[in-house]
Amino acid sequence: MWEAVQMLEAVLDSVDAAILMVDSDFQVVLCNKKFGEFFGLDPQSLIGEDKRAAITRDIKWRVKNPEDFQKRLFWLYENPEVTANDEVEVSLPRRRVLHRFSGPVYDKERKMLGRVEVYTDITDAKTLHEELELKNAHLYLLNAAATAINGSVETGQLSRIFLQRIKQVTGARAAILYIKEGKVLQLKATTGTLYNPQSVPNAISEDIPKGALFWGPDKTGSPLKSLFAALEGSFFIAFPALHQEEVTGLCILVWDTIISKWWFDESLFESVGIQLGIGIYNAMLHQVGQQAVSVPERKSSDINFHLSPREKQVLNGLAAGLSNKEIALALKISEYTVKNHVRSILGKLSVKTRGQAVAKAANAGLLKLSQP
Repeated sequence: MWEAVQMLEAVLDSVDAAILMVDSDFQVVLCNKKFGEFFGLDPQSLIGEDKRAAITRDIKWRVKNPEDFQKRLFWLYENPEVTANDEVEVSLPRRRVLHRFSGPVYDKERKMLGRVEVYTDITDAKTLHEELELKNAHLYLLNAAATAINGSVETGQLSRIFLQRIKQVTGARAAILYIKEGKVLQLKATTGTLYNPQSVPNAISEDIPKGALFWGPDKTGSPLKSLFAALEGSFFIAFPALHQEEVTGLCILVWDTIISKWWFDESLFESVGIQLGIGIYNAMLHQVGQQAVSVPERKSSDINFHLSPREKQVLNGLAAGLSNKEIALALKISEYTVKNHVRSILGKLSVKTRGQAVAKAANAGLLKLSQP
């Protein structure tokens, strides 16, 4: 019998899971080495201990949410027939995310002997899952920004749709958008609930950083003094809209609670800001173009679409029937850059498709019938 017990202990110590069992009086009757490794304790010191006392005295302080950990296990002890699966994040001796199975143990006559807890380390799988969720969230945000911008040719409509979609994707409580007119940023749209909506300034004249700002009530001062009263007590991200490295607007996302770590990515908001900058620039050009077209004495061939030399090269590639990849190879630039130029061309010509852009450009005499 003693040999069988020793063999069982050896097996339990060799498995890659932490195992602990208590009897019907909640005394620890079994605790393997892995449990000691996961929680930084001597497993033998727990044998014979009242598990509730051990949780209160030694174990709960080693997890991320000690009071929740204790409350959950005590509830299971009060309801011993319940089987449960959940997660526990251990902080000491090092961070681990553990899957916990907790359930009753019966003998052959269905008499309850106690409860067993089995902890398996899922840290790597959890980290991978979080990284995939993060990438998906970022892609969702970029797609939401792109669709809002591509579907809008007027600054007011662009502002409203952009804010609604960005707020929805990020889970922000509120969002604010300013667009630069002259040397001043003018308030264009707000959405959601602001604590002090009347304190949101109609214009911002202070210099705006070209990178994203991550701010909260735990920090001192304010990087946007003109918005301080409206944002006081909130967590927010502010990022500029950029076109050719010039600030054309400013978007602010506001939260009640601390911002999720998912959104602490300056490069992400730089990409969104570039998309927004292109959208604002194209919307303003569309507005100028509409005003120019409305003047009767102007002929279509005289319209200045303000295409850059590179955009004209890309436009010639479109006229030649080349794909974005083929244009990129011909011009020795990235395909992503070509896509941005195509989006800019469509906005400047106030059209929705590549074919419409080629037709309008041909009527205006902007094309050279050759490849880029």
